[in-house]
Amino acid sequence: MDQRYYQLIEERPELFSNKIGDSTVKIIIDPNDIRDFEIENNVVLGVIYQDQYIILLKDLVTHPNGKRGTYIRIISATRNSGVVILPILDDCIIFLKHFRHSTRSYHYEIPRGFGSDDLSVEENAAKELFEETGYSIRELRFLGRVHPDTGLLSTQANVYAAYVDVNAQSATDEEEAVCSIELIKMEAVKQMVASGEITDGYSLSALALYWANKEYNH
Repeated sequence: MDQRYYQLIEERPELFSNKIGDSTVKIIIDPNDIRDFEIENNVVLGVIYQDQYIILLKDLVTHPNGKRGTYIRIISATRNSGVVILPILDDCIIFLKHFRHSTRSYHYEIPRGFGSDDLSVEENAAKELFEETGYSIRELRFLGRVHPDTGLLSTQANVYAAYVDVNAQSATDEEEAVCSIELIKMEAVKQMVASGEITDGYSLSALALYWANKEYNH
């Protein structure tokens, strides 16, 4: 194990906390225990992969039954939470028809992105929306937070409804495999959700939060 793991423990101790009750998976951070487990089981623990977006960790843990083992998780490379933006123009939601490498298929999605440490969450939301759609925010409303995959990801995302201005410019992010930007009426979106045409988890979560907030406030 290299020193990046112990650097993470110092910089982001909340990710290694065991103060969460007895019947939980406990992380072992003692260097001697980790080294012994690596030798005995011929495994590498700690930081397995890292880039500008994610860090893949393999932790040494004690399971609730007392047995030791390993657990893989992905954390964000930045401290800031990601952002998910539900862009609304009149009675339409702005969707990206997006090709995703992981599924090798197209998906209807709303804009989202990793948080940048040098920007506020609201600034991140405006940046991601403009880069992916070319729309500027007129009003931003916080809807809630989501954990996209609690079995693998430590990250959470802040979800916003963004009421946008009509004067959209050309989107600027050329690395994104966006096939089209589509304005879809709210009733049609509900039908697409019901029929399984929208399957992206972030989009479904944002829609659920938006509809729940709207119903609650009325």
